[in-house]
Amino acid sequence: MERRYSWSKDYSREEYTQLLNTYSDHLSLEPERRARLYAALGDLIDTEFGGIVTRPYLSILYLARKRVEKR
Repeated sequence: MERRYSWSKDYSREEYTQLLNTYSDHLSLEPERRARLYAALGDLIDTEFGGIVTRPYLSILYLARKRVEKR
């Protein structure tokens, strides 16, 4: 059986850049380049989105039963 749960989370400018710091492709950027990217994203979040960005997520739950062999 499979169940899907759609949900979203609101992030402030600071929370969103902290989230980006958990992604390896962002961590692999040179620190100065990463700082410029985060500053630009933060400015965009503040000016275009009222300081909040909403990130959608999808969680999928799989349920299965283990077969027990009878001996």
